[in-house]
Amino acid sequence: MKNLLYTFIALVILNVSAKANGFRSKLNIRTFNDRSIIVEIDRINYNNPSREFIITDLAPGDHKIKIWTVGGQHHNYGHNTGNFRLVYNGFINIPARSKVKAVLTYQNILKVIDIDPLQNNYHQECNNTIVPSGYGYCGNYYGNQYANNNYHNSRFNELKDLVARESFDDTRLAICKEYIRTHSINSNELRELLGLITFESNRINLAKYSYRYVSDPGYFYTVYNAFTFDSSVNELINWINHQS
Repeated sequence: MKNLLYTFIALVILNVSAKANGFRSKLNIRTFNDRSIIVEIDRINYNNPSREFIITDLAPGDHKIKIWTVGGQHHNYGHNTGNFRLVYNGFINIPARSKVKAVLTYQNILKVIDIDPLQNNYHQECNNTIVPSGYGYCGNYYGNQYANNNYHNSRFNELKDLVARESFDDTRLAICKEYIRTHSINSNELRELLGLITFESNRINLAKYSYRYVSDPGYFYTVYNAFTFDSSVNELINWINHQS
């Protein structure tokens, strides 16, 4: 009788375990400016500095998470021996069988920006894979130009969503400047960002700041459509004409 009871309990445990594994999720974490970080989640440390962390096989529910930034700007893949600074210490809720994307914002707030259901053919990726999302899994990320474009477009769309959610125009301006300083951007994308800035003076500020960063300065005139007043356009043109 005892053997039957033990067998029944074992079967129940195995069944619950199988169902739990079927509801495992994946978490992608990065900073808004792609700065290198290290992560601790549920007291498990991922100490290899990365621009993006991919944590797999997470059970649904709340998870304790800490994030440290790496001292100095580090925008290439690989290690960084700089100092670490704890910038986030809190919790994140992970739904069942989901792919969750979270961004550490300009104010060091961890925001979930996207939740997608995992497909049945989901591959368990390597934890702390130092690759941009969209390139594949477990090191299979040396993609082609199509993959590079998808990565760039994804990052830019996330930036626009992040900027649009901010309440203060000065914060929007600061986020845009930080992104532009560390990422490639063209004149058309700059025009889209200017459309998210409320005050004309801040638009002029951002346009002047971005002039030396755009990849296609010959098309910079396309950003003029983002301004409300002709005087703003004239000010910008005069400023550009005086640049060396």
